[in-house]
Amino acid sequence: MTPRDHPALGRPGLATMHGDAGSTDVTPFPGPGDGPVRVRRGLAFAACSTLLIGRDGHLLVLCTRIRDRRPAVLVADPVTLRPLAALPLARGALLGGCYGFLDADDRVVLADGNGDLLRVAHRRRRDGRRFLEVAERTPLRPFFTEKEHVVAVLPDWHGRVWFATDAGLVGVADPATGRVSAIPLPDGERVHKGISLAPPGTAAVVTDHALYLLTAPPGGGPAIRWRHPYDRGHARKPGRLSRGSGTTPTFFGPASGAEYVAVIDNARPSERLLVLDTATGRPLCSAPLFEPGAGATECSPIAVGTSLYAINTHGYRYPALPAGAGPSRPRRAPFRGGMTRVDLAPESGEHEVRWTSPLRVTSTPQYSEPDGLIYATTRGPGVVPVTRYSVIDPATGREVSGRNAGPAFPHAPLHMAPVLSPDGVLYQGTLVGLISVAPTSAGGPAVSRPWPPGRGR
Repeated sequence: MTPRDHPALGRPGLATMHGDAGSTDVTPFPGPGDGPVRVRRGLAFAACSTLLIGRDGHLLVLCTRIRDRRPAVLVADPVTLRPLAALPLARGALLGGCYGFLDADDRVVLADGNGDLLRVAHRRRRDGRRFLEVAERTPLRPFFTEKEHVVAVLPDWHGRVWFATDAGLVGVADPATGRVSAIPLPDGERVHKGISLAPPGTAAVVTDHALYLLTAPPGGGPAIRWRHPYDRGHARKPGRLSRGSGTTPTFFGPASGAEYVAVIDNARPSERLLVLDTATGRPLCSAPLFEPGAGATECSPIAVGTSLYAINTHGYRYPALPAGAGPSRPRRAPFRGGMTRVDLAPESGEHEVRWTSPLRVTSTPQYSEPDGLIYATTRGPGVVPVTRYSVIDPATGREVSGRNAGPAFPHAPLHMAPVLSPDGVLYQGTLVGLISVAPTSAGGPAVSRPWPPGRGR
């Protein structure tokens, strides 16, 4: 088993924000490529953080509405990007707790602001119109207070759903038995990023102080196997949403895909890419990233074999911050961007920076296995900055193809991850809705889906 072979998730590459349970940001589907493309923008009047695609081709999106910052699940037409149905949820963490997933039945699984674990099904009425409904609800609130919220959820290979709250509680909910068990991490440690899992039931959770590996045997609750503190810096950096690590942990490795786990710290003057042995927690590599004093990242690295790709978000201005984020130090900085490839020899501790690119990446990039390219949105130059669709060569870091996708505001991706569909379309969430990039041919669009349009309720 590998993190991609997962019986409790939907299709690989389409069921989680970061591509698979190990958060590698690698997809098994091709992207639009470096040829002609068609760019389309769609308004949802919401910041759309997580894009998922069911086995029937439906685009399922977790968004936060602009007018009241209330989270919602949307079904969007994959061609026009028009919302067909919406299900508002109780308000909780920033972006509604954006780390949801699709289960094996293509239901959206996430936690709402009431502390309930929801499975949201999307269906069609007899008249063809789409609608969403809560198919299952599991209360989690008895395990934590009303002042804390679930940040992330993800299933393990036993079908149990792991969850983490912003106040540092980690738990496991078993849908087969209804049992929920949880343990608190040390006082004062908060969780701001997603959970990553390795088979059959090993979870990596990063707080603003340390990286944890937890296990839960069948029928048992979570327990800490090891804890690795890291340099959390002196303060939140500009271009970061919180102090401490800005990355969801990433499992990777040449055999099982989970021999190692990586995270990026908040050290000064340079952040470091940390690689640890999954079984023991033994530190294996520590590689400085970016220019000293001008580096930070809010995005998890791509992991391909033993190569990791990290982007620099230092100076990027987000429209909202989580509660308690505090001021950054310095207060402001220019968004210079940059992307770096680091090749690792984890067992020896050796690493090599293969290249550093000046591209100002504005999404969490995705690596496509079939075409061997990296797909991202970037910010183009100019007096009026634009959001740009970029195809990046992983061997050199150069942009091999690109096209403007709209003004940088309001079509800002906010470093959220795109998803690549099985037919080669890239979908990207933005501050106000969605962007799609589809390959074109002489005869017109290269993609066509027989999905009858309809008006959602």
